[in-house]
Amino acid sequence: MSVPREALPIFLLACACGASLGSAPAATAPLPAPASKPAPVVGDDEDPPDRGPRGAALRAKGAAIAAGMRLAAQRRSTQPETDLLHADAQDECVRVAYDADEPIAAQLTNAKGDVLAHTDGPATSGVLPAAGPVCVRKGDSIAAVAVRSPDASPDASTRTRVLWAAWAAP
Repeated sequence: MSVPREALPIFLLACACGASLGSAPAATAPLPAPASKPAPVVGDDEDPPDRGPRGAALRAKGAAIAAGMRLAAQRRSTQPETDLLHADAQDECVRVAYDADEPIAAQLTNAKGDVLAHTDGPATSGVLPAAGPVCVRKGDSIAAVAVRSPDASPDASTRTRVLWAAWAAP
């Protein structure tokens, strides 16, 4: 029996597929632990309203804006600047989402205060940077900055609460 020459690659492919189905999958090596600090999360007893639906909705954005990345930090802050990530062991690349009580202009800065990313205008929620991750070298850090509107209340008791979530490359 003669097999046409064009059928030979298909026959070999079918044999290879059949062989792979009959064999057990190779054991995968465990993933190394992330080099940066684990994601600290604000406890429910510290701020239950923000840890509820707002916090869950913020974390849920990760699948869409940071596919393949890990949650590296989650913070709640009323301060203008919030430390998010230290690149202690390696270079780090992040995307950050935020949700605020009132419109803010948001920025990401490095340890020197250089602006790495910023929003185009005040908003109650958003993603930084808009087009993709921003990176810092080993030894540097990333902080989130919330700039309140000039006409916002100066009363300290009405400070803007901002939830920040940062996803880093694995």
